[in-house]
Amino acid sequence: MIQRSFIYLIIALNVFVLSMSASNSIAATDETSRYEDARTSYYALKNSAKTRKFRHNWIKVMEKYKKVVNKYPKGKWADESLFMIAKLYKELHPYSGNKGDIKKSNEYSEKLARNYPESNLADDALFMMGENYEKLGKEKSAYNSFILIVEKYKEGDQVADARNKVIKLKKSLSLNLTSGVSPGKKSSAVSPPVKADSRHSSEKQVKVGGKRGFSNVTEIRHWSNPHYTRIVVQLDSQSKYHAHLLRQDPSIGKPPRLYVDIFGARKKGSLKEEIPINDGLLKRARAAQYDNDTVRVVLDIESIKDYKIFPMLDPFRIIIDVRGGEALTSPTIESLIPGNAKDKKSLQAALEEENLSLSRQLGLGVRKIVIDAGHGGKDPGAIGRGKTREKDVNLKIAKALKRKLEKNFNYDVVLTRSTDRYLRLEERTAIANMENADLFISIHANANRNKKAHGIETYVMNARASDRFAAEVAARENAVTSHSQGEFGSVLEAILVDMSKTNKVNESNKLASSIQTNIRSYMSKRYTSVKNLGVKRGPFYVLIGANMPSILVETGFITNRREEKRLRNNKYIDSLTNAIALGIDKYAKVIKIASNI
Repeated sequence: MIQRSFIYLIIALNVFVLSMSASNSIAATDETSRYEDARTSYYALKNSAKTRKFRHNWIKVMEKYKKVVNKYPKGKWADESLFMIAKLYKELHPYSGNKGDIKKSNEYSEKLARNYPESNLADDALFMMGENYEKLGKEKSAYNSFILIVEKYKEGDQVADARNKVIKLKKSLSLNLTSGVSPGKKSSAVSPPVKADSRHSSEKQVKVGGKRGFSNVTEIRHWSNPHYTRIVVQLDSQSKYHAHLLRQDPSIGKPPRLYVDIFGARKKGSLKEEIPINDGLLKRARAAQYDNDTVRVVLDIESIKDYKIFPMLDPFRIIIDVRGGEALTSPTIESLIPGNAKDKKSLQAALEEENLSLSRQLGLGVRKIVIDAGHGGKDPGAIGRGKTREKDVNLKIAKALKRKLEKNFNYDVVLTRSTDRYLRLEERTAIANMENADLFISIHANANRNKKAHGIETYVMNARASDRFAAEVAARENAVTSHSQGEFGSVLEAILVDMSKTNKVNESNKLASSIQTNIRSYMSKRYTSVKNLGVKRGPFYVLIGANMPSILVETGFITNRREEKRLRNNKYIDSLTNAIALGIDKYAKVIKIASNI
């Protein structure tokens, strides 16, 4: 009898443990589901200028994050949800003009730092608090927030910036104390700093990105091959800049130099002053504090033919594309055409009239294709209602497309990423240029607040979007707001003019049309309700600076239940990649035929 009771007890305990485990698993799933819902709502708010105008839309998103914290205070997303609430209040303030929103931001930042001191967002929350106190004119409280980061979070990613803030505020507070503020006063509010005469001030400030203060040049990265180099100068806020090209000066032993002056900027302490490159085009990049409010980035030139400079947003960075003479000095049409000068001239005119690209004129055709799987790593992209992540779908399609193009059509195919890793937008284009690719194709999955939206569409680069929906797609893929993207319209137009000179725009349109046409004809025979949304235009950062025809394919709406399910289905992906591969090959065949005319 005792033995039987013991057995029942063991069974009961096992049932209890299993039920607790199942309960914990369900709770974890529910928490993640709530967090992802809040996150999706945040990006929908961020990408809609109309929605951002009304306070109640901000509050709705905050409430979703608050539910995560309240229901799962010890869960994996509690600290991040608190951080997002603080961030939302901070981002709401420019719209509301209500100082109470800044105070609320600090309330939630302080709660995060107090309740989750081991979180990797604790120092970020304290830094946000410091910036908020600066906005409120409470410099002493700001100083206390920043000094806490320096003392407690020495290994955190905010420590260098916090240290700079401490130095700046210490000087400002010292000025205030000598101007009659009692050192024994306990109030956290400190009188505004004494405004020094600009003729003698060593801390002259300029207006940058709508705020008063300095930008920090935080990082310089580069990618290169013997014919192409991309330099990226990253800052923590928007700044004005100006480029100068200096010719070689043998009298003083100076090589030719390209330098960029960044105004209202400071060089971050951790930034290396010299970055060796030695790729045949550039010897090195150098960064230095030229004067009190200018950082100068100098590129020592070995041999370049051309360069282009343009900005990108969120975070703000300055892109410098340098090209070498060898890559740009392919044989001229005249040297390849037999006969007299008159024949050469008439044939060249005919080729230009047909709008044939250089690859068509030289009969080079398509050999190498770079396929870019959008998003990845810490950037999941859009998330479907069934929790499908865009980054996973993109990678699966990219890998399948690579296999098809190599096996069925014998192309040389390179992936920008073959694993779940994070790549910046400018790095993806740089990979295509370094590979000297003939085509660049970026794979994405679409998203829309309207859950009924569905279909497949292909995009080409343009400074102005086809319509407001195309503008929203571009803003989402660029990880910026439609408004901030619009600020760079003139820059993108200048880039587009440059692209049009080499017929890349025209060729990109033809490539996009071939792919979209084949997707429509191939998929409609195999699946119902495959909607053809056509070829559209948009200012996609991932396509900027590509040296070859380049397009972006939105393979379906991950926010639509049916299309999300299809994008998870191997058979559907097999058909979709067949359609895309056929479109690419048909475009390549047209080039080959044209080159033989």
